[in-house]
Amino acid sequence: MGSSTHGKGAAAAKGKVEKACDYLQRRVPYLCERYRIRSVAEAQKIVQEVVSFYNEHREHEETEEVPLKRWEKALEADKGRLRSLDPSVDLDLVFSLHYERTVKKDGTFSFRGREFKLSHCGGERVTVCLIPNKKLMVVKDRQKVGEFYL
Repeated sequence: MGSSTHGKGAAAAKGKVEKACDYLQRRVPYLCERYRIRSVAEAQKIVQEVVSFYNEHREHEETEEVPLKRWEKALEADKGRLRSLDPSVDLDLVFSLHYERTVKKDGTFSFRGREFKLSHCGGERVTVCLIPNKKLMVVKDRQKVGEFYL
């Protein structure tokens, strides 16, 4: 045997994603050719329409339910695992790349060949959060203690 329930669930989830992608891969090129779409902007409209139809109108073959209606029913029954984010959550921090650094005693730390200065945190470990080509944020004990624009 050797397979765990977790492994089966992961495979099933992967299959669901692949099935949705398969639907898009079959429909989008066909519709782009049918309507003689020649630009990415025009194709994006087709993609949005196909995704909208898939989620809001198409009945699933196995459940015979429309995905959006099934989702709404699950939320009403408190079966959904996703929760709304607290509005105070800084999405820049959530979606940035995180690197550990130690701040030198003089308040500086190095990152990608550059020196940055903090007014405090000398000698302490911090997390440098990078949004490439935009900014660095420095976090200590879940609090933002610095921000540097690149």
